[in-house]
This record gives sequence, C-alpha cells and structure tokens, in this order.
Amino acid sequence: MRYKCIMLTVAMALFTAYNATAQKKTTPNRQAKPAAVNADSVEVRKLTDAAKKGNSEAQNTLGTYYYSGKKVKQNYDVALKWFSMAAKQKHVKAIANMGLCYQLGRGIKQDSVMAVKLYKESIKAGNAELVKQREENVAKNKSAFDINLLADIYYNGCGNTVKKNNELALKYLKMAAANNSIEAAVRVATIYDQAKMYTEALPYYQKAASKGDAVSEYKCGDYLCNGKGTKVNKAQAAAYLDKAAKKNVPNAMMMLGDLLYKGDGIQQDYAKAMGLYKLAAAKNNPVAVWNVGIMYKNGQGVKPNYVIALQWLADAASKGMKANFQKLLNEPNVEIKNGWKNTDFYSFVHAMTFMESTTPDYATAVKELTILEKKNIAVASTLLGFCYADKSWKKANEKKMMAYYEKAAKADDPYANYLLAKLYFEGSYAVKADKNKVVECYEKASEGGYAPAKCELGNLYFTGKIVNKDISKAIAYYNDALLNGYLSKEAADNLASCYQQGLGGVKKDAEMAKEIAKRGKVGNVWTALLRGITFEQKN
Repeated sequence: MRYKCIMLTVAMALFTAYNATAQKKTTPNRQAKPAAVNADSVEVRKLTDAAKKGNSEAQNTLGTYYYSGKKVKQNYDVALKWFSMAAKQKHVKAIANMGLCYQLGRGIKQDSVMAVKLYKESIKAGNAELVKQREENVAKNKSAFDINLLADIYYNGCGNTVKKNNELALKYLKMAAANNSIEAAVRVATIYDQAKMYTEALPYYQKAASKGDAVSEYKCGDYLCNGKGTKVNKAQAAAYLDKAAKKNVPNAMMMLGDLLYKGDGIQQDYAKAMGLYKLAAAKNNPVAVWNVGIMYKNGQGVKPNYVIALQWLADAASKGMKANFQKLLNEPNVEIKNGWKNTDFYSFVHAMTFMESTTPDYATAVKELTILEKKNIAVASTLLGFCYADKSWKKANEKKMMAYYEKAAKADDPYANYLLAKLYFEGSYAVKADKNKVVECYEKASEGGYAPAKCELGNLYFTGKIVNKDISKAIAYYNDALLNGYLSKEAADNLASCYQQGLGGVKKDAEMAKEIAKRGKVGNVWTALLRGITFEQKN
C-alpha cells in the first residue's frame, strides 16, 4: 500500500491548546458499518506492520491516526512514539508533528522552546508547507505562537527553505511586539537601527527599555546622547545609561563615564567616571583601561600616582593602544595639545626606562628621579629606594633604600608600602621580618589602589600564611585586584580554583575559572612597554 503522508494542522496560540486535526478531510462521526470497521482494522494492521519494519511514512501516518483518534482510539502517547520513530529517520513532517505535541503538551509536557526547535528543524529540512500553514493560521486566528515562529524564521532565515527577509520579519515582529514580546520589539528596533532609520527604531527600543531590557536601555541612552531620531537630551540619556550600566553593558559604562568625566549635560563627577571606566576595563575594553590610566596620571577623582597610571597605560598599550602612548610621549604639552613631553610624567617614564632596561642604568635614573623628588613627587622617592635596593649596582645601599621607602610611605605612596611589605615578609640586613608590618603595609598599598598589593593580601588569606586562612576574604581581594587592573598569576590560579571547586561561597563555574586563569600576569606589566618605546630629544 502506498501511504500518503498526513500533516497535522492546528490553530495555535502561545499558551492555548486547540484540538489538532489531520490534513485529510474528515467525514461526520457516524455509526460505522461492520465492513468499514474491518477495512479500517486491516489498514491499521498493515500500517502497524510496515511501521514496525521501519517505514517512516507508515510511522508518521499511524501517528496521525492515534493523535486524531481516526480509525483507532485516540492516544497521544502512542502518537508521539510513532512520530518520534519517523523523526529519527528525518521524516520532515513527523518532526513537525513532534513539535505539535510539544507545543500543545500532547503525550509530553508542554515545551514551547522544544516545539520551536522541532518546527525549525522540519522547515530547514524542506517542509515549506509548514510555513504556509503557519501563515494561514496567523491570518485566521492571529496565533501568537505562529507569529513568533514566523518572525524568528524570517529574521534569521531557516536553511534553504526560508531565506532571511527583513520585510516579512518586520511584519511578524511588529505583530509579536504588539503582543508584548520584548525580544520582538528589540529585533524590530535593531532592523531599523541597522538601516539608520532611527526615528522608527526609537519607539521600539523605548518599549523594550520600559520592560527592563538592558541593551535597549543603552540604545535609548545612545540615541538621546547623540540625537538619533530625537533631540539631544544628555540628562535623560544618563538616566537610561545608568540603568544599562548597572546591568553590565560595557558600552553604557563607557558612554555614561564620558558624560560624567566631561560634565557634559550632567554634573561632572570624576570618581563616578573612574568607577565606570574600571568596570568596563574589567571587561577588557582597552579605551576604558586607557582612561583609567590617564585619570591616575592627572589625579582626577583619585590621588595622582604615576606608577599606577603606568600600570594601566601599559595594559592599554598591550591591548592595541601603544601608538597612543608613543604619540603623547613625544608631543608637547602646550596650547591645545595634551602631550607629555617636558612634563613630570615624561621624566618619570624616562627614568623608568633606564631602570627597566635589560642592563639597568641606575645612575642616569637617579639623576632624573632626584629632580622629581625635589618637587615632592612621592613615587620618585620610592623609585630612588628601588635603585639603591638592587645589589647589582655598585652604589646599592640598604640604608638609603629604607630611608627613601619610608619617606615615600609617609606620603602614602602605595608602591612604597608594597615594597616595604615584601621586605618585612622576607627580612634583610636593613629590616627584621615582621608579619604585622607585612599586613599593615600591604593594606595601605591596597587602599591606595595598587592592585599587586591586593593580590598579595589575597594570597596570604588563601594560603593562611601569617594570617588566619579565609577563602572568602581572599576572593574579595582578588576581585578587587581584577577591578583595579591587575591579577598576578598566583592570584589568578587561586581565584580560578575557587570557581573550579566552588570554594569561599562562589558557585562552581568551569567557564569562569578558565577566563580568570587567562587573566594572570607575571611581573610588571610596564616592562615590555618601556623596552619598546622611543624618546625624542628634549627641547
């Protein structure tokens, strides 16, 4: 017997189930004659025999009989069984019929996501008839489920059966958006946005933003900030951007940070701008990393610190902004130019290059640093101490080293406190080991924003060296270090193990563990930069 494939059709809504019927025309339910019953029984037996032998057409047809109760007693469980067997053989209409069962909860728990997946699989395999049926359902019944399905397949395309079609996608997406689908509203807005039809896009972004969609909140802020499809209103833009930034949208952090930094349409606030830039930097935004470095250099929202500034700027340089560093290094700081040439920061960087050379020239570095120290730049004292600490230099002098470190520490230089902590941990001719001093100095360095000190404190609490072991406290220091632009390899490995094993109150997260492990750095981030830049002769 040649079995005609029977496709089920239903009028569907997103959360409402209707009775499904087969495509074949059905006759009124009359008392069947014995001969007809026998004929039906023979047909069902033959279908069953063929189905059991693996005939997918018979399996699908038998499934439709059990689904609709035609010629057999209605049984959704059995129907789904036969559909599943046929679907395993890639029978496209059986795959769609499985989708119907999942959509309406017939023979299986209702699962709209699985239903859509199966429908799309069937369409992708060539079931164009299903698309036509769904379009007819929408025309007749405004089925919300079908609206969303059609919007999806026209927006993304579905194999060779349905090509991407923005015009049809918009038609169904707008209908879905009218049914309060936030995803559809965002997609409508995105299509208009990509076509630079900002006036048309804005209402849909606003609708999605009103429901808390983070990307739409950012886009509303962007439109209001830049006058896309509306008048510029920086204050309203900031309100949208603030909501998106709190939901971890990096672009929103950057845009709001810029408004706060410049005081553009809102109250200038360097500290808040710095906080937003750091959050964006933690997500590997190189411009944010650069901005934080500039703010530490200039002392905007924080106490100026050239070492921390260099740490951030060097990290930005490693992320593609080395040319910016080189340009500003040799550009004068006059009139409208904001270059560093002939500035204290220039002299600091110049001295550091002599210290970080493969063959350090401490004598030349000391000359430049001495000039900076006379200007009461605390980090210059720290670096002078560093020069005298290197025993490979013939003028090494531990007493001078300690004098410079302590002077800088009294001026609250975090790098000086960091170096003192290391000395107190190891002990030397100049200073006795003192575990209390170790923690005290690291804490002062940490409070000053020096990330390596936060890493060391985290390591102490992670291992229980000289302090009581406290994994939760270690994690807090590690996270703070990440937010402040640097995570040592040991700190990264320890934090990664916390996520790998679920230590210290964090949930197990293998992907997070891998990401954190990649962040670990060895040594100073500025060494590579300082060995790769050039200086023009001073004027």
